[in-house]
Amino acid sequence: MEFKLQSDEIGELVKAMIAAEAEYSNIIADDGGNWGSFASLDAIRDVTKPALAKYGLRYDQGPSWHEGNVFIVSSLNHISGQWKRWYMPISIADNARDHNQAWGASQSYQRRYSSYGILGLGKGDDNDPESTKEGREKAPVQQQPASNAISEKQLGLLKVKLGGNAEREAKLCAHYKIATLAQLPWKHMSEAINILDGKVS
Repeated sequence: MEFKLQSDEIGELVKAMIAAEAEYSNIIADDGGNWGSFASLDAIRDVTKPALAKYGLRYDQGPSWHEGNVFIVSSLNHISGQWKRWYMPISIADNARDHNQAWGASQSYQRRYSSYGILGLGKGDDNDPESTKEGREKAPVQQQPASNAISEKQLGLLKVKLGGNAEREAKLCAHYKIATLAQLPWKHMSEAINILDGKVS
């Protein structure tokens, strides 16, 4: 599998995405978990599919294997033949009680976060204090930490992208002059992801 992020030309795709994003309706956080409420894959599809189709765009996701590792590959394709891809590794803890459940949960997590990024959506969390009572009871919203460091969820995302590579983690910490990733200032989160994705050297 070749880890190429985009076609040689993406001008037509970018123009189509700008037009499509302008027509997205508000995304609804219709599901929840330990870290708060979030938009499900169904909700993401409902919000984006009509606009993507209108401007000649198609979004696909699926697993791919490379050197013993499994990745969720998200592809945004334009009718012109231009495309962009996002690769997210699937990883589960060795001590997971139910590997099938852990596998499915990791896939869903990576598919959601890939969708937020490549489709130009927000992070999908529900931080609206006026959320419905039912939604709050189903999945309490995590509050923004008082410090300027990244949240536990953001730390988890970085850990997944690192895939257990201690050397890359140490280099990332050295780059930001921090002792651990948990100390990474939230304002550097996007840049750190781009570094791990190979978009920034």
